[in-house]
Amino acid sequence: MLEPIVTYIKSGGLGGRSSTLEVYDDGMFVAEAAGATVGSGKLRSDELEALLGLFDDFPSLSAEYRSHSPAPDTCQYEVTYRTSEGMKTVTAYQLASLPPSFREIQSELEDLLRHALKP
Repeated sequence: MLEPIVTYIKSGGLGGRSSTLEVYDDGMFVAEAAGATVGSGKLRSDELEALLGLFDDFPSLSAEYRSHSPAPDTCQYEVTYRTSEGMKTVTAYQLASLPPSFREIQSELEDLLRHALKP
């Protein structure tokens, strides 16, 4: 199977659950929860282009954004983006001060994950 162009992992929170979203070059996306595929779909080419456009500043982001005041039951977000130069992963914690470009990426991926996980 091809490597995804974007991988989004949300973990932690109440109950310590983990969900993964993978988006591929052709617009296909697959969501997993508890290690099992639970949803999939396909973005139109304009939707994929809009999503990937959010990653223009991704290379300039820090590798990690930690919260200065950790709290229990918070989430951790990990976004990996594949380019021709290689892969870059950014890890962020729920209460961290995040750059607007990362928040926008995380919000779009969270919406797509929620859509894929709908029964």
